[in-house]
Amino acid sequence: MTVISNIIEKKMIIYLYKIKQQNAPQPQGHTTTNE
Repeated sequence: MTVISNIIEKKMIIYLYKIKQQNAPQPQGHTTTNE
């Protein structure tokens, strides 16, 4: 159960992070390979 929760939590963090980047218009085109 903890492993699945970890994966879901990581996916949620990445999802929220991507939304944050979309909402904050930053002139960065090359720095999208940081995963």
